[in-house]
Amino acid sequence: MFLLPMIVAAVAAPRDTDDLALAYQRLEQAVARMGPEDPRCERVNQLADGAAASFLSGRLGDVVAQLDDAACAAGLDRELLGLSAEVNLDRLKVVGAAPHQWPAIEVRDDRGHARCGAWAARIEIAAQVIVDMPLDLPGGRYTVYAWFRPEDEAVALSSFVHGRRELALPIADLSLRLGSLAVLPSMAEPLNVLKDRLALVQGSHRSSAAARWVLDPFPMLAAIEKEVEALENGRDPYRHLTGDLWLTLPGPNGRIPCRLLVPSCSHDGAALPMIVALHGAGGNEHMMLDGHGAGALKRLAEQLGVVVLSPATPYLVTSEAVTHLFKALVDRIPIDPNRVYVLGHSLGAVAALRQLTGSGRVAGAVAIAGGGALPERQTTAPVRFYGAEIDAIIPARTIRAAAQMSKRNGWPAEYREVPDTGHVLIVSAVLDESVRWLLTLRRHSAPEP
Repeated sequence: MFLLPMIVAAVAAPRDTDDLALAYQRLEQAVARMGPEDPRCERVNQLADGAAASFLSGRLGDVVAQLDDAACAAGLDRELLGLSAEVNLDRLKVVGAAPHQWPAIEVRDDRGHARCGAWAARIEIAAQVIVDMPLDLPGGRYTVYAWFRPEDEAVALSSFVHGRRELALPIADLSLRLGSLAVLPSMAEPLNVLKDRLALVQGSHRSSAAARWVLDPFPMLAAIEKEVEALENGRDPYRHLTGDLWLTLPGPNGRIPCRLLVPSCSHDGAALPMIVALHGAGGNEHMMLDGHGAGALKRLAEQLGVVVLSPATPYLVTSEAVTHLFKALVDRIPIDPNRVYVLGHSLGAVAALRQLTGSGRVAGAVAIAGGGALPERQTTAPVRFYGAEIDAIIPARTIRAAAQMSKRNGWPAEYREVPDTGHVLIVSAVLDESVRWLLTLRRHSAPEP
């Protein structure tokens, strides 16, 4: 089980999901600046696990504060967290108790480019720091950052979508075009993907709340318009695609929301390995790519030439789900059928091991802070278990025992324990070595039909 920029619609949340997302990203960014031998590691991990426990028990009002406590323990300047940023009627206001110095405020787009900014002014009577500035920005998703000194890391205060009303007419037009589109049976699947992508931008898809904190609807809508045009001309818009894409894919029990990352080297035509990355309880399909390690898996995928597919874990209820996902992609992306891997955290580790035992498609698996003992060996695929030494949610001894039992049952299983690490932050601690280990593996049996 685990925390993170998650869907909280099932519980009455006193904080916005964007607040949870930003708080977690602040924590991961602060942790990334710490070394593995930093004496603060144990305390930071304990605080992060405390936030996870609060989330899982429904105490959502505590989660953001606990995440920020963990980030401050990792070196984040607490005074910056006293600032509050709000956008109303095309104006940005930043207010908060006056710190020891005036902060700089900057608004950045989703590419990280600065679009506008100001130095705060202190209002002595109210003992507040305040910025009140107009937002002359094109439509898009933006994040407000603050810092005290030029050498400091900027801290994200809030995120917002500007100009959302401009989306209404293009969405209505594309909906009409898709509704009147008659396609050949071979194009039925791309049409299903397009309808779900448009519903996500429109806000009517079940995954819309989860996507709000990470996807900019403006470039996504521009991409959808090109995809509709391709389909109107009889072409599959998702063949030979590259880049980062949200889509749905057919699974054994309905369509599965996914994030798909295809590295730029796929243009070369060579078959690429694929990792199916599975998040833990309470997360969503964005967690493995945007949450853990502040986007570490995305950077690794591009660097090492790996396709990453991150589905919403709860949809992988059967052991054949990875086979379904592979078949949905193999005609569109050059995937090596003998180098398909699964990697999961907590509940995602349970799902990863289910895929390992139920599908001859998987060449290797990594189970991080989760999973149980594998039954009698069914394939030769290796599996690596990771336990977190100070895990307060799933103790390391539980993971160690599962690895030992799996080995006794004939699996090529190994166990590694990460010191001074808890249930939440172990993912960023082991992502790099996990991915590199998986890429050394290859399935030798014949592909499934």
